[in-house]
Formats: sequence, C-alpha cells, structure tokens
Amino acid sequence: MRALIDCNNFFVSCERIFNPSLNGRPVVVMSGNDGCVIARSNEAKALGIPMGAPVFEWRDVIEANNVKCFSSNHILYSDISRRIMTLVAEEVDNIQIYSVDEAFFDIEGIPYEKIPEHLTRLAMKVEKYVGVPVSIGASRSRTLAKIASHIAKKECLNTTHSYILDNREDVHRRLAATPVDDVWGIGRRLGKRLMSVGVNTAADFARLPRAYVKENLHLPGERTWLELHGVDCSIIQALDEKRQSVSMSRTFKKAISSFESLSEAVATFAHYCAASLRTSDQIAGEIMVFAASSRFDTANYYANSASASLPTVSSDSLMIVTAAVELLRSLYRPGVGFKKAGVALTRLSDNTHRQLSLFSKYDYARQSKLMNAIDNINRAGIGTVSIAAMGTGTEWKPKCSEKSREFTTSLSDILVVNCK
Repeated sequence: MRALIDCNNFFVSCERIFNPSLNGRPVVVMSGNDGCVIARSNEAKALGIPMGAPVFEWRDVIEANNVKCFSSNHILYSDISRRIMTLVAEEVDNIQIYSVDEAFFDIEGIPYEKIPEHLTRLAMKVEKYVGVPVSIGASRSRTLAKIASHIAKKECLNTTHSYILDNREDVHRRLAATPVDDVWGIGRRLGKRLMSVGVNTAADFARLPRAYVKENLHLPGERTWLELHGVDCSIIQALDEKRQSVSMSRTFKKAISSFESLSEAVATFAHYCAASLRTSDQIAGEIMVFAASSRFDTANYYANSASASLPTVSSDSLMIVTAAVELLRSLYRPGVGFKKAGVALTRLSDNTHRQLSLFSKYDYARQSKLMNAIDNINRAGIGTVSIAAMGTGTEWKPKCSEKSREFTTSLSDILVVNCK
C-alpha cells in the first residue's frame, strides 16, 4: 500500500509555529509582491477568501475581520519542510517527496492491522516535534491515497489524523463524491472536457472503458484510470517524471528601465535554475531568456525572448549566468520599462549521461567541485554565497512588507526568550 502525508495549511502552519497568538485567527499568506492569496487558514476560508484572490479586492474583508496577512517566506517554509521530511524518512520506507508539503511513502512492510496505529503515531509525532499538523491517507495507489488524505483532512483532523481507503464499497462511495476535476492528474482543463461528455465524478471516470480512456486521454489518462482501480503505477511514472525544463520568472513591483538592475534579476533567476538542476542531478543544453513590459501599456508594449545552446551541457551557475546576461543584452531595449523577466533551461538530461567533447577546454571536475562547495555552504544559510552578477540591489526584488523573520536559518532572527 501507498500513503501520502500532507501538511495542513502548510504556509500558515509555519507562521503559527513561532507565533501561537495566530491560532484560531484568520491568516493568509500572500504571493510575491503581496499580490494574491496563496495560503489560507481554515478561519480565512470560512470568510470566503478564495485561493488566488487579489489582495486588494478583499481588503475590506481582511480589515473588517482582522485577518493577519504575511508575505511569503519561502526560506522559512523550505526549512520547516526539510525538518518534516527528515523526520518522516526516519519512520517510513521509500519516501518520495512530491512537493514542499507532501510526500508519498510505502507501508507494505507493516502488518495490515497495525497500519492505522502507525499512521496516527506518525502524524502526531510530526505535529509534536515540528509543530505542523498533518493528515495522512493510505490506499492501494497514489491517486487513491491522495483522495484518502483529503478525507483525513476533512474528517479525521481531531481524531486519528489519518484515513485508510481500502474497502471496495468505501472506495466506490468516495469516488462518487469526488468531482472529476479534483482527481490528481486530471485538473480543471481536462475536467471541463470530461464534464462536457457527462463524466462529473471520479466514479464516472473509473466506469469509462479503458480502451476509450487510452484512445482519448492517452497514457497519462490511462494511468489515472488504473490508479483509480487500485493499480499502483508509481514505478512506471517514476521513469517519466524527470523534468524536461526548469524555469524561474518574476513580475516586478515597479517597471525596471536600467540594464544593470534587469541583468541582476536575470542573473539571479539563472543561478537558481542551475542550482535546481543540481538538486536533481541534471544538466541543460539550452537556455532561454525573456523580458516584457506591462501588457496593460498597449501603446508601448514590448516583449522579446532569445535562446542559445550552452557551450557545453552543464548545470554550472557561472556558465549559465554568463549566457543569460549575454542573451538579455541582445533583447534589451533602452527606455522600456520592463515589468517581467525570466529564464528557462531546456534540453535537460541526466548528469550521468553527459556527452563530452574532445575540443572543449571546460574542466568538468573542477567546476563540479566548486558548485558542490557553493551548494553545501548555501544549504546552511541560503544566499550565503552568490555570484557577483546577481548584485545587491533591491529595485527588482518583490515587495515583502509583511514578511516574518527567518527564525530557523538566520542568527539575527532567532527567537529570544527573556526569563525573569
């Protein structure tokens, strides 16, 4: 069997760890530039504040109900996530981290009758040691486990913290109550397409003939269909889950006209894309850079992109940042106020399958050691070592007027307790 551990209202829960006065109070976490709501406490959900809502449109509700708003603090959230996943990995087998607040793991080695006790104990241990409430769902496949975790979050939060979806009748009943666009792997766009032909629930989707699903929804749809029938396709899917590209972009709080400021932003995006590649042991063969002015300024709108092959396939931040800045130089236009820019790395492959060149003077071993050293230092303190081209300016950085302290990664932000 497979299980999914899911942190409840994760970003909000991270903020509450260090500020218990937020418990029971409506709280939201905002996106970059404090523009949209990206996380809500249950109390904020009860006020009707939707996910993705522009903050300015809900300002009256926020102020009238004393909703506490936080700028996103991803350094804090990432570190809390690392602590949770490390704790879970000590207790389970074959953990597969799916996102910052979710992870799958195997429970095959646990006697069936002891699974409920094991999952409940794990959930309570995470909440006790880290301070984040979690829900755990278990079933025969990852898709069913994800449905089970939603059930645990809604029905078992104050009791077992977990739910096992295994009984055939219970599976049919729960699938019938699950909208088709809520099924993992289907989503809104495909869900609308399915609903247009009368497939409204997960149960409706599961009743479709397999041949029909394979013909119309191809291999991904067929795998979802199999998973809803209790067939675990995770081993097959793992072969296809290597990323085909990695990208980073940002909308700036105000337009940027100077090349220096814009190049600092692009260099930063390129560096973090390269660092992300190294975490998955991948290398890139091509880079693309884009920049655009405000799309609302129709009279003077300008957008452009440029791409190029890297001198050699690599995940070296120095090489990738240099290439990104050169591409930006080719598409930069003086006098334009740029509101958005980004970097994408494509033609990805495994680092173990790197094709070398007889004529390249690039020293893979030396640069690999350098990048590993930088990554190791930055794991202890994000941003400790950076590349000069990233600069120190703040013109392009997102607005974070309500950001909490980095309690777990910055010495200056560690909580101080005064005892009298």
